[in-house]
Amino acid sequence: MELADLAIRPAAHEGKFIQVEGYYYDYFEHSALHPEPEAGRYGGDFNTQVWIHNIDHEYSGQRVRLRGVFTSKSKGHLGQWPGMLCVVSVLKLPSPGD
Repeated sequence: MELADLAIRPAAHEGKFIQVEGYYYDYFEHSALHPEPEAGRYGGDFNTQVWIHNIDHEYSGQRVRLRGVFTSKSKGHLGQWPGMLCVVSVLKLPSPGD
């Protein structure tokens, strides 16, 4: 699953078990998967991200592959994201250039 498709068409993935890759960032009132590493450091465009639930903070700043159940009914802190992924597994991936 592409993160862009998930963010653009959240209702199409409601309740589905999915796998998606991106850059995870966790900081004050923010826990989201981003398409690019720089976007996560500065907030970026919430419409290109998804809120992430049930992941360890140690993965913040890392490129990851997440598997879990997606819902567009929960949109994260202040309802700013298109939807939320409740994570059941995490795989740390090498960043490009590693």
